[in-house]
Amino acid sequence: MFEGIFDSAIAYQQVLMLIGGFIALGLGTLLAGNEIYSRRRALRVAGIISGVRQKGNTYYPVYRYQLPGGEVFDSTSDIGSSAFQGKETGRLVPLLVDPDAPAAARAAGNWAFGAVGVFLASAGGLLILFAFLEYPVTQMTWIVTVALFCYSGMKLQNILVPKGQRLTLAAWKAAMKQKHDAEMLGLPVVRIEDLMAADSGKKALAQKQRARLVAGPLIFGCGMLLMVAGVHFGNGLDSMLQQGATAQGTVVAVEGAENAAPGGLAYPVVSFTDDKGRSVRFRDKRGRFPPEFGVGEDVSVLYLPGDAAHIAMIDRGAGDYLLPLFLLLSGTVFSIAGAVMMRRDQKNLKKGG
Repeated sequence: MFEGIFDSAIAYQQVLMLIGGFIALGLGTLLAGNEIYSRRRALRVAGIISGVRQKGNTYYPVYRYQLPGGEVFDSTSDIGSSAFQGKETGRLVPLLVDPDAPAAARAAGNWAFGAVGVFLASAGGLLILFAFLEYPVTQMTWIVTVALFCYSGMKLQNILVPKGQRLTLAAWKAAMKQKHDAEMLGLPVVRIEDLMAADSGKKALAQKQRARLVAGPLIFGCGMLLMVAGVHFGNGLDSMLQQGATAQGTVVAVEGAENAAPGGLAYPVVSFTDDKGRSVRFRDKRGRFPPEFGVGEDVSVLYLPGDAAHIAMIDRGAGDYLLPLFLLLSGTVFSIAGAVMMRRDQKNLKKGG
């Protein structure tokens, strides 16, 4: 009975990971694909920043540009920020203009949606990989999958828009743009220099400069630490694979299983015989709830000959590399972001802030 409950719980976690992974992968692919498609078909024109519209602490640049046919448009950016830099009045900006909506333009250097798409697709792919490598695909996996899809289908049936009332992607984007423009038109266009010259603007600028000087090195340092940790774990695992030996072991206990609850961990205790014929018993360092292995289950063991009692682990194959890979990828992203921030701050300081 309890084995069936644990199997169901494990399958439930696996299916949730797969569903979340496929949703993230699909949404990320959609965003990244739309970014590439919109850039390939967009008109490229040069424009200037004629001012900004302020909404709270967020400033949305207003672009003025002329199309090849001679028409002049003013378009408020869909994306704003609290930064003053880059929004100077009269600043020349390369723009992308939608041929089907010439009054809508965005900065050609803005890759926000594409970057979010790549991040989501990468995270979804890793989540799917983790679900397949770390969890066994069993009959219970398919049972839980069918049950979740049936439940989700019944819930979605009540919230989905009827087919005749659904908007196409182009119509939805146009409606969102129209809503944004209507909201922005109620806000006056002002020069960013006037906002910076005000007492509140000077105070906000000083606070932003102090925060940037701290944020860049901090993010860069965190990224380097993550990368060092990834290299450390990866090298340790690689050394084990090169110098270690393998053996078949058996799970003889699961410590913490009787008290484990969501948020708690259960650790498998494995017994095996090393190359010297000695019986070795160890507790694996990776715990999970529900327990990953049951008592009596056979597992592959990776250990260091001569010190098997202290250096041994369950061999999970490619799944052992997920943690080092995750640390390296995360560290790389943080390090690049921190380096870009520090480089930008240095340029701003040379210009006088």
